[in-house]
Amino acid sequence: MTQPARQSTLAAIDERVYRSFRSALHQRQRPEHLILRITRAQNWWAVASLAALVLDRDRRGAWARGNAILAAAWGAAKLISRAIRRPRPNLADCRPARHKTDRESFPSTHVTVAFAAAVALPPLLPRTPLILLAIATATGRLLLGEHYPSDVAAGAALGAVAGAPFARSAT
Repeated sequence: MTQPARQSTLAAIDERVYRSFRSALHQRQRPEHLILRITRAQNWWAVASLAALVLDRDRRGAWARGNAILAAAWGAAKLISRAIRRPRPNLADCRPARHKTDRESFPSTHVTVAFAAAVALPPLLPRTPLILLAIATATGRLLLGEHYPSDVAAGAALGAVAGAPFARSAT
């Protein structure tokens, strides 16, 4: 199979999986609003993590390194997305919950930071809730229609890789 044919096949799979996730919530306002609220709450990661840095004096150094990892993960995702400039999904028959016009779909920054936290922060916070939150973040991005599945998968992989050095250094 040629490179263009492979890319076309992957794009078709990406769109098919996107449609299956998005159609689960498409035009269902209550669930959409709930997931949108959860997404907005996740934007408070930085505030919560900085508060822990200030309040948890015994582990201040670990929190500083954890914050640096999360900031680096966010920065890496932003740099990649601005370099690639992939448009967000906007299919006529399967619109996203919110219209975003930026071209920063790949990789998902929300998912990158969530998976970086799930990998890096378990020495500081319980592992299971962090993993569940990362999975919920990834699923929410698909259900809201703000990313293609490959955007979410790339964000998860980038976040896990970004968080790994902190997880290793903390053990």
